Amino acid sequence: MEEGFPTLRPNCVEELTIPDIYQITDKKEKCLYFDSGSENIRVLVFCTENNLKILKKCSQWYTNGTFKSAPPLFNQFFVIHGKLNDRSIFPLIYSIMTHKTEQAYDILFNFLADELG
Repeated sequence: MEEGFPTLRPNCVEELTIPDIYQITDKKEKCLYFDSGSENIRVLVFCTENNLKILKKCSQWYTNGTFKSAPPLFNQFFVIHGKLNDRSIFPLIYSIMTHKTEQAYDILFNFLADELG
């Protein structure tokens, strides 16, 4: 197995660790921007600093949560798109969540509120 690649699949979300190699883009930018931790409700947010800056400038946000494409151990894949310059819509924030509850959404949107000021 190559260095930095996990050798075992976790059996539960509490065992899931993301190797450093998967926390950055090919341009060495941070892309695992938030991990709520290994508690009962786990929320991972993938984006770049530039995507957050763009989202802050967007006049409107559009969201889409899907359940069938969520990876194992997670129940939802959630994407936030931003409308920029009143014409272009871009996917900017990607999140995987273990739960589809108000508390899980609070974790995600509180993270965004903190990051975007």
